[in-house]
Amino acid sequence: MIPASLERARTLGGRGVTALRYRARHRHGLRRRSFQVGSGIMRVRRLDPADVVLVAGTGRSGTTWLGDVLGSGPGVGRLFEPLASVRVPAVAQAGLDEPALAGLTLTEDQIPVVAAALRGELLTPWTTSGERLSDGVRLGEVLRARRLVVKEIRINRLLPFLHRRLGLHRTVLLVRHPCAVVASQLAFSGPDPSRSPFVRSATVDNVLPPQIRQRFPHLERLASEWTAVEELLAARWAIDQLVPLADPPPGMVVVAYEAVRLDPGGVLTPLYDRFDLPMPAELVERVGRPSPTTRADVADALDRWRTTLEPDRIARILAVVDSCGLEVAETARGVALSVR
Repeated sequence: MIPASLERARTLGGRGVTALRYRARHRHGLRRRSFQVGSGIMRVRRLDPADVVLVAGTGRSGTTWLGDVLGSGPGVGRLFEPLASVRVPAVAQAGLDEPALAGLTLTEDQIPVVAAALRGELLTPWTTSGERLSDGVRLGEVLRARRLVVKEIRINRLLPFLHRRLGLHRTVLLVRHPCAVVASQLAFSGPDPSRSPFVRSATVDNVLPPQIRQRFPHLERLASEWTAVEELLAARWAIDQLVPLADPPPGMVVVAYEAVRLDPGGVLTPLYDRFDLPMPAELVERVGRPSPTTRADVADALDRWRTTLEPDRIARILAVVDSCGLEVAETARGVALSVR
């Protein structure tokens, strides 16, 4: 029989939990596993840091797509944004809200919570399925996995700290042209940008929490000039890249989204080899599919921002990125970033 604790997961509500319970009962043989559920938290067997591949990037950079591609081989589980505090109760209870995750370090009490989340020890319907509640809940996949590919958009600035404290040495930093990211964030919830969660959270306090102000004092002087919403979004993008590029953790690989879409086999094959991940069959066909959170046609998406953003907005975005200390070069293989 299925553990009684899993039956209590109904307190989470929603069809995602129903799908978890149904598929767990009928497909995944959970009687052979030992775990418990409390407020949506499941404890499963512990993985070593070497078993975790982290796909990090600013929201709307293509992390969902790349995480699905890298984690789609046999024996690999995929986790979707395990540090989303509104979806993972233990993360919220640890005070890991957006300003906390936008800093440079964590408290000693927060470190084990983040470690557990990244190792797949804190599971909810969100982390095991993301936005695919009706299309492939991944609970059994995660419980059986010997490797995990973890997609997370809230962790860029903590990468140097977490690599030192947790020993995470398998990380992909996915970068996409800042104008493409900002355009996608503005349009995320439809024609009204004010409905976008990226826009609603783009405040100076979220973009520049105290630790960032102390580490990069010139940014605080610039913040008074960020009056347009695209300037705040551009500043958040720039700092998200600036921190890990200024202090690159060992083992971090920087990948341009444009490059991997233009030459998927050439970019992805070395990643599978480097991280010792099994490559799925029919790789080229698989990577041609857009992720659930991407609404654009892949063939046209790379340069669409050039027509959806007005020239003055593009100029403001690039000016903010430059003032933050990042140089953006457009090459035939996508964007290349360097820290001045």
